[in-house]
Amino acid sequence: MNTVSIIDADPMITSFLREAIDASGRYSCVSAYEDPASARRGLLIDQPGIVIFEPRLPDETGIESIRWLKSRMARTEFLAFTRHDDAKTVFNAVSAGATGYLCKRSGPEQLIRALDDLSSGGSPLSATVARLILEAFSGDHRAAVPFPATLTRRESEVLAEIVKGRMLKEITSTLGISQGTLNTHMRKLYRKLEVNSRCEIMARYFSSNLRACNPPLRILPPALPGLEPESAFQLRQTPTKKII
Repeated sequence: MNTVSIIDADPMITSFLREAIDASGRYSCVSAYEDPASARRGLLIDQPGIVIFEPRLPDETGIESIRWLKSRMARTEFLAFTRHDDAKTVFNAVSAGATGYLCKRSGPEQLIRALDDLSSGGSPLSATVARLILEAFSGDHRAAVPFPATLTRRESEVLAEIVKGRMLKEITSTLGISQGTLNTHMRKLYRKLEVNSRCEIMARYFSSNLRACNPPLRILPPALPGLEPESAFQLRQTPTKKII
């Protein structure tokens, strides 16, 4: 069973995540931490397969802690889980080592799908973040960021889909290729671009677009009709126990 740890200062969010993870039957929550300092001490011992973290913790050290942990836990996947979907937070989280980004409006099923995607080598993105990336790479905001000349035509097509925030199944459908063929192209892309994930690719091209925008991008995240962020979870106000 895949192991998951949590870094979040909100006990209600931690409770929601723990319930969803343990109820999945495929994942087990082995630890939860309220602050980066305790997470840095505990996670090196826990060595979970996935860490779900809030990038913007109260003491403003969340991003730096993830960067520190990622450098010491190369085999662990890091999933940002946050209410903040502005361009700066997205880019900082991905640059620190996040291989997925999910907004806290997501429900339990979306969370588990994101964990499944991470476990199979994917980089799950919430719809809001995917839209942000699409807007960064469209219209007047398109930056002149050339693809490496060493890429083949098909590799360039795969890269173009990745920087649009497409999911793996969407890429195979759009390009008319199998999952195995896509995996082969992506391995070659990672080697040529010297990256380890789709999120790292997007961080590189996304940051170039952000620097090119004048004035800066104004992102308007889509609202969920009749649903406030806090009500999307059906959170239970149960006490959260920290496991170390």
